[in-house]
Amino acid sequence: MLLENIRVFISPKEVLRYQGYKEGLHKKSDRINQLLEGVVQEGYRLIRPKALVAMVRVKEVGDTSLRLENGLLLNIENSLKVWKGLEQLAVALCTIGSLLEGRVSELFARGDYAEALMLDSVGTVAVRSVADQVNAHICQTSVAQGMSAGSMLSPGERWDLADQRGLLALLESQTIGVSLTEQCMMVPQKSVSFCVGVGREVAPQRRTHSCERCSLKDCQYRKAEYISA
Repeated sequence: MLLENIRVFISPKEVLRYQGYKEGLHKKSDRINQLLEGVVQEGYRLIRPKALVAMVRVKEVGDTSLRLENGLLLNIENSLKVWKGLEQLAVALCTIGSLLEGRVSELFARGDYAEALMLDSVGTVAVRSVADQVNAHICQTSVAQGMSAGSMLSPGERWDLADQRGLLALLESQTIGVSLTEQCMMVPQKSVSFCVGVGREVAPQRRTHSCERCSLKDCQYRKAEYISA
C-alpha cells in the first residue's frame, strides 16, 4: 500500500536537540532562532513524504528469528518475546525524498556549515514524523481488524541490518525512490524502515520513545533509558 499526503510536523525543539542543544544548559541567540525558523520553513518546502506498508502473515516465530509466509527470514533478537502472539507483520518504509539532502550538500559545498547541519537535523525530525504517522495508521488498521499492534522495530535495533534487503525487496522500494547501498544503508538517507508485530494476543504499543529500543550508551541525544526485551 502506498501512503501519500502524510502530515508532517517538524518540531523546532527536536531540531535543536539533534543539534546538541539542551534546555536549561544552552541559551539560544537571536541568530540561532532566526536560522532555526528559516531552515524549518525550508524543510517543509523540500520534503516529499511517502511510505509503503505491507501486511504479511507470519509462518514461524523463534527465539532469534521469524519466517514470513513468503519465505523471508528475519533475524530479530528475542523476536518471540518482542511480539508474543504474533500473527502478521506490518512492514513499512518511509522517506522524505532527496530534495532536502541535495540542498544540504549545496550548503556544505559553499561553506554554510551551520545552516547545512541544522537543515540536516530538520530532515531527521521530518522522517521520524512520517514514521510516527505511518505507525499510527498501522495501529488504527489493526484495531479495526480486531487485533493489536506491538512495538516498532527497525533493522539495526537488536536486528541484523542485512535484513534491509529482504524488506525493501518485499515492498518494492524503488516505487518511492528508495534503494540500498552495499552496506545496506538507504538512499535517500532520510528514510526509515520498520516492522510492527500484529495479532489478537500481541501486547499493544505503549507510547514510548525510540531511545527505549536503542542500547547505544553515552548517546548525547538520549531521551529515555534503554529497556531490554
